[in-house]
Amino acid sequence: MKNTIIIILSIAVIALGGYFVYDKVIVKDNECVEKENSNNNDSISNNETINRNKDEYVGLALSRYAMLEWYLSDDKMASDPDYIVRRIDLPKLLFDTENAKKLNEKIYNDYIYDIENLNVKTEKPYEVEITYDYYIMNNILSLMVERSASSSRGGSGNSRRGYYYDIKNDEELSVDEVAKMFDITLDKVRNYNLSLNKKDSKNAKEISSIMLFQQGCEVYYNTASNVIESVRVECKKG
Repeated sequence: MKNTIIIILSIAVIALGGYFVYDKVIVKDNECVEKENSNNNDSISNNETINRNKDEYVGLALSRYAMLEWYLSDDKMASDPDYIVRRIDLPKLLFDTENAKKLNEKIYNDYIYDIENLNVKTEKPYEVEITYDYYIMNNILSLMVERSASSSRGGSGNSRRGYYYDIKNDEELSVDEVAKMFDITLDKVRNYNLSLNKKDSKNAKEISSIMLFQQGCEVYYNTASNVIESVRVECKKG
């Protein structure tokens, strides 16, 4: 009988000890993990808030970063970097409509190559950075995505794509529609260039994209020699 009581008490002590370990160690560890995850989420949220100023119109569709160690080890020149940096910050419209979603999909697909090849060791090592900016004027949202690419083996360049969304009417607009809407013409571009005595003042042949601003619109245009230039002209919705 005495041995039975001792066995029962021993089992109770072990059980209490196990509970203590679970309560004080395992649960606390889980709380630490949850708190850490919470802090990480808060950090991401705060960073987005800082960068996007509590944005309610445009947010990040994805933000990716890669640093590749130089991989042409048998052929490294003095001008080649030790690491290749690639970064993509791709935007999306924060409107829950079908047309906004279609435009988001279009933006994503326009940069699918860079997304899928972020960590790929291509034959010619290159660095790339994709950023964006936007402005809203008279319910028209102009969103500009800029891609900068360069290689130590020669060659670099910037490209821009403009996307336009009519918030009030839930409609994607073309650059020609925006130009007409804000009375932006090639003649305006040419005349403005003439006033600055720019050599290519008569060579503007096509408006490629427009960034709307309150103080004037930044107009990117192709010249006859297929060079992209820009000027800021007065724009006002009629």
